[in-house]
Amino acid sequence: MDFTFSEEALLPERQFLLLFLASAIFSHIG
Repeated sequence: MDFTFSEEALLPERQFLLLFLASAIFSHIG
């Protein structure tokens, strides 16, 4: 299993997850 390839492939998904998490946090604050 190539770790670098796996990380690169998960980069966009991780970004989306971070955005979703931020949205949820803002929703709780607001």
